[in-house]
Amino acid sequence: MEDSRQRLQDMVSLLSASTPPPPEVVGGAISVARWAETVLQQMLEVIWVLEGPAPELDELVDWRKVGALLSDCYELLDEGSEQGADMAKRSGEELSVTIFCSDGVP
Repeated sequence: MEDSRQRLQDMVSLLSASTPPPPEVVGGAISVARWAETVLQQMLEVIWVLEGPAPELDELVDWRKVGALLSDCYELLDEGSEQGADMAKRSGEELSVTIFCSDGVP
């Protein structure tokens, strides 16, 4: 579970970079906004895995720790969303999705 938090932190760092990713990726060009949206989608997928451990593990899971970890992860997702939107804006683009978690305000 702690690995998930670190993975999200690494993704936020990517979105916080002062320069956007290179314009060429395998398969052709990709916009900065689309790249940021892809990173945000990956962040959501990490959180979804944490939210839904198998029911047979319920007795083994410390739900207080999971709750605290999820709270941290949602904060990282909020930060990543803000950083991704800022990166897209610096490139003259806009994200086509808005993600918000903590206070309900995009």
